[in-house]
Amino acid sequence: MMKYDLSSKEGLALMALAESLIRVPDQSTAHALIQDKMQDVDFGEAVTKADPLSEKAAAKVLSWATGFLKQSDNRFIKPLKTGLNLASKPLVAYTAKSLVSLLANHFVMGTSIKETKKRAMDNRAKGYSHSYEMLGDAAHTAADAKGYFEAYLQAIQAIGHNEDASHPLKSSISVKLSALHPRYEIEHRQRCVQELTASLKALCLAAQKENIDLTVDAEESERLELSLEILKNIAVDPDLQGWDGLGLAVQAYQKRATLVIDYLADLAKRSGRRLKVRLVKGAYWDSEIKHAQELGLKDYPVFTRKKTTDVSY
Repeated sequence: MMKYDLSSKEGLALMALAESLIRVPDQSTAHALIQDKMQDVDFGEAVTKADPLSEKAAAKVLSWATGFLKQSDNRFIKPLKTGLNLASKPLVAYTAKSLVSLLANHFVMGTSIKETKKRAMDNRAKGYSHSYEMLGDAAHTAADAKGYFEAYLQAIQAIGHNEDASHPLKSSISVKLSALHPRYEIEHRQRCVQELTASLKALCLAAQKENIDLTVDAEESERLELSLEILKNIAVDPDLQGWDGLGLAVQAYQKRATLVIDYLADLAKRSGRRLKVRLVKGAYWDSEIKHAQELGLKDYPVFTRKKTTDVSY
């Protein structure tokens, strides 16, 4: 992880695999994914003479294994490459999955709420708090939204079941509004604000009952105003007065980040509650840039240089 950080092409290839390989159900697709992500990466480039033997060995094995994945047009070498490619697939797959498991173990607590809670309990004893978040939660149909709502509700109850009231920091759950409604779009503002306010309120009441926090996760910039409107409805709801577990993730790469924080500070005063702000740098930079280009906009909603985002953060 130190050798191949996320600013390197090797680190990006490994992280791309860490995010997707664990969710691939069949071997042939897994092999195709590994080949796509790793065939043009030379893991030996970053190795220096001063590196420990273990790092050199790992880089050598990775370079050797991925070398078989590279395509060749040479009519003499191509058949040999094809044969070696087929023969090395199990080794490359095993190596990649082992690396991905190590990476995923750092960033993904578990594949189920039960597994996640088990790991979290050990960390809680050391003084840590946790924010639980589901991966891949985006509703495309009403049935999807209903399923995610139930999953969030069950997760809240499961987290609260083992919550230690004496712990100085509460556990929390992150909720994506796009998971709770298939039409979370400005074109459907009236409908989705009303329906999402009702869904989010139900989850907030459950979180209040279980004595845990709930954070509304940040999403794409065109949904920001909708999320703030829904958050305001929840903040001023009399049924949730006295509960200080409501929060919002604020993305520093958005040019409106400081304005959002000013708005939240004002909302906290008006609603007579504390709002928990989770400051993040942002996770949708590529899609934000692409979407703005597709619309032919004169400017971008996010900072285009990383150092500007860092200053904003």
